[in-house]
Amino acid sequence: MTTKNAGPMASENSGLGKTVVVTGATRGLGKLIAMGAAARGAQVVLTCRDEARGKIALAEVAGVATGPAPELLQLDLASLVSVRRAASEALGRFTRIDVLVNNAGVFSRSWAASPEGFELSMATNHLGPFLFTNLLMPAFAKGSRIVNLSSAVWTVGNADLERPAKGGIWSGFMNYAASKRMVILATLGLADRGRALGISANALHPGVVRTEIMRMRTWYGFIVDLILLPFFAPAFAGVEAALGLALSPELEGVTGGYFDRAKRQVIPVQFLDKELVDRYWNRSASLVGLADAQPDNGGKAR
Repeated sequence: MTTKNAGPMASENSGLGKTVVVTGATRGLGKLIAMGAAARGAQVVLTCRDEARGKIALAEVAGVATGPAPELLQLDLASLVSVRRAASEALGRFTRIDVLVNNAGVFSRSWAASPEGFELSMATNHLGPFLFTNLLMPAFAKGSRIVNLSSAVWTVGNADLERPAKGGIWSGFMNYAASKRMVILATLGLADRGRALGISANALHPGVVRTEIMRMRTWYGFIVDLILLPFFAPAFAGVEAALGLALSPELEGVTGGYFDRAKRQVIPVQFLDKELVDRYWNRSASLVGLADAQPDNGGKAR
């Protein structure tokens, strides 16, 4: 892929007066993004699966906040029931959401299913955030931004929503890559639907940081680490890139992009096909039970 420069980082007070929701904000990149937004004056809403861990992270973010006190929202993205409950609670608590950073994700090393029976990586990395984002639409307004964290491995993923890989040492990796390809396609769908409303959506590969999501305590974990080594990067670069997309005034209105840390990537033309994007969008909407899902004309997303 060729690249374009990404643009500026978020300035010191770029979060003032804004409400920023960060999923998976109790550790790793999510917590660092939440701390960066809070330090820039935003009211940050941290979502968490574990309430106890969430309270610890909340105190850390509060310690650097220069604006309103951060708040906590319990959310398990693998569970569509939890997603619907959390979205309903968020709409009741916050009249406007200026930024949503869909950071939370999982790398399921072996076959595992979500409560609704979807492959766990696809459920957590795509279907849950897809539903959460769409349910929060009433709180978005002109100027609101959505930042979806993807991965450079999306280019090798086969975006099959209903036939995940099973068995073999690479199945977990391939399902993870497939889920990250769906994040890219969903971002393109969001950008297309949000343009008329002034809502932007961009995807970001923040660099792979050695956090618990990637820790593989198996004999082949070392091999996987070697293959992923070119994608690893310091956390700082990914955090600053995420904050820039979320808060930088100079990036207002930029939408439909895929960024690799400091550079905007040129998405291969085959993935920009509106019919392809709409097909996956509609199938995703159908799977998570969104009322406005459109029929697939009898076809399945492949």
